[in-house]
Amino acid sequence: MESRIEAALAQEQRPIAVVFDLDNTLVDTRFRTLRAAHLYAAAHLDPEHPMARLTLEETPYDGAELAQLVGLDPALHGEFFRYWEDFFWLGESFELDQGLPAAMQWAWAAEEAGFNVLYLTGRIESLRSASEAQLRRLGLPFAGSESLLCKPAMGLRTPTYKANVLLRLSETSHIAWFLTESYSDIAAVQAQPATAHISVLIEFPVGPKGEPAIAADTPTVL
Repeated sequence: MESRIEAALAQEQRPIAVVFDLDNTLVDTRFRTLRAAHLYAAAHLDPEHPMARLTLEETPYDGAELAQLVGLDPALHGEFFRYWEDFFWLGESFELDQGLPAAMQWAWAAEEAGFNVLYLTGRIESLRSASEAQLRRLGLPFAGSESLLCKPAMGLRTPTYKANVLLRLSETSHIAWFLTESYSDIAAVQAQPATAHISVLIEFPVGPKGEPAIAADTPTVL
């Protein structure tokens, strides 16, 4: 982190921006998935079902993986996934998320260096208010609504959206880093020559299956 801050400060006199993903980068969303599982189990399953006794450490990336993990009746997979998805993307559910200290340290260091701290998320515009409240609750740098870049529509592919936003931002600012846990995001960003060097991967305990390859020299935060 320190080397990237020093390099950014040494560059030509353009505004310096740092960009952070939110879900599973700055905040741990497994708490949302775990609560959805417990609520569903309480309403629909036997108290001894594995879903009812799921722990945070056992909680996978999403509802589809969770249904398979706990041996949910295949006939209920679709119903549970819809339940999980509705709960996961409910703004009120963001209050369950816990901050991830490693990434938060990068945000605070960037603020101290005087950089423009931005958040680039696959959350859609209707979740802006809940997302802004979450940033404030966690004490993260937040200069106002212009600091949070939300996806305008659910139908947009998230990695492509983020890559395009970063490409436009690179035309006016020096991007010191884009920090995310998503291999898909990084692969899309690295496909653009102008932003190929900006990504930093931060490790997260779980991720979707079948993620694409990224450059072998991509910096990693553990």
